Amino acid sequence: MRLISCTSCDEYIGKNCRKNLGSCHPRYPDLACQTKEVYYHHYTGDYIYQYSVLGCPRRCAEYTRITPREKNVFFCCNTSHCNSLPVKDVVPFNPIAEEV
Repeated sequence: MRLISCTSCDEYIGKNCRKNLGSCHPRYPDLACQTKEVYYHHYTGDYIYQYSVLGCPRRCAEYTRITPREKNVFFCCNTSHCNSLPVKDVVPFNPIAEEV
């Protein structure tokens, strides 16, 4: 059995990972990594992606938790870069802010 290390990108700028600090090893019995995506509730009613947090709990569960201010989406995977998913393609990119 090959042991993997899960890595999560904490902040995307456009499609590029800017901050990649989260890393852990999957643990028995699930041997899965869990990513928590955090979205804030915009006044328009939409949820806007903020950041992702990586964890390697013993038991991994996939679910969504919604509060008046934010939505948290938890999902499991067994590969590195768990949150290299389509959400990064829709994160707003502001090139002016990056030039500062």
